[in-house]
Amino acid sequence: MSYENPKQAEGINVSDEHPLQDLVVLLAAVTAISFLVIMLLAGLAQRLAIHIPFATEQRIAQALPDILQLTGASSEANSSREKVLRELGERLRIAMDVADPITVTIHYSDTPTVNAFATLGGQIVIHAGLADKLTNENALAMVLAHEIAHVKLRHPIVAMSRGVTVSIALGTMFGLTDNDSAAQLVQWMGITTTLSFSRAQEHAADALAAQTLIELYGHLEGADELYQTLKLTYAEETLVTGPDFLNTHPNLDERLQRLDKLKTELGVTGSVTPLTW
Repeated sequence: MSYENPKQAEGINVSDEHPLQDLVVLLAAVTAISFLVIMLLAGLAQRLAIHIPFATEQRIAQALPDILQLTGASSEANSSREKVLRELGERLRIAMDVADPITVTIHYSDTPTVNAFATLGGQIVIHAGLADKLTNENALAMVLAHEIAHVKLRHPIVAMSRGVTVSIALGTMFGLTDNDSAAQLVQWMGITTTLSFSRAQEHAADALAAQTLIELYGHLEGADELYQTLKLTYAEETLVTGPDFLNTHPNLDERLQRLDKLKTELGVTGSVTPLTW
């Protein structure tokens, strides 16, 4: 009996595939599945959040003492402005048919920030930086109506619920919650997965605000001053905006186009009410 060691072909134990290919495929699969799970959780949180009682939302707001971000010295002039804002806000609330148990409280912040926002518990803040730039009541009404629409549509509690759900899901999946830097990454990832919904909320608030102004004034004249003012402010501050999908608010030109389209479809014009404090 004889034995032979036949010569083997060159490279018989060498794979044509890159050694990291399987790892890359595995990581891609895990990432895709994780993204789908997160989006499902975000959608579920959004659907459930609107059923949270408004009284519960108010209690959450009360537990967050810095939620309004109010600064600036208190003065008689500020109180007078806040009174004007609240009176106009009440007219808009009625026109929008914001009914109990939802309530709206408007605050005036004597700061140069060109902004306004709605937050939990029906709290709305208008900054002096924006109010000072508006010259007609219709534009101011558009600001207030937009923020009141967010409250009526329950956007603050929806956004909070979605963001918390996504952040917790990411932290649980990747075990990053104990690391500050990783936690910031988790927060950023949680925000970016929900930006499209935020733009949808902004569009919905714009649409409801426009309908409310039509109900209150019978036309939309002067409302576009809000967006024109914001465009001018952004140009003055030379703000650099990123890709559209990274912006929570829709493009200002797009918002102006939507408003112009509504004005054209309505086919009604009217006088603009001067803004006096």
